[in-house]
Amino acid sequence: MPRGELRGLRVLIVDDKATNCAILHQQVIAWCMRNGTAADGARALALLHAAAAQGDPYDFAILEMQLPGMNGLELAHVIKYASTLAGVQLLLLTSIRRPCGRVCFQEAGFAACITKPMHHLLCTTVSQQ
Repeated sequence: MPRGELRGLRVLIVDDKATNCAILHQQVIAWCMRNGTAADGARALALLHAAAAQGDPYDFAILEMQLPGMNGLELAHVIKYASTLAGVQLLLLTSIRRPCGRVCFQEAGFAACITKPMHHLLCTTVSQQ
């Protein structure tokens, strides 16, 4: 997907680290995408469900692997099995090169994995969707 086609897409950034959220926010805004942020899985689910109910669902959710309470894989499983959130593409954000086996990653519903530091990887990953 060319960068211009990202314009207007809605992205939820789920990370408990303010610095990571700020970096991703700047990237998303630079590509004319709309974003929201959540510091944990419970808040992310509330935002995802509210957006879907309002008829303006998120297109992507970038989930940090190490979240408080519920990690990124657990959150992905909840999102994957919520019928109202079926259209949300999931991207895993992690500092671990291979956070889990390929089967685990795919079963969780992730379309791609973004390894920190992010730099240009986000554009490449989102553009491949």
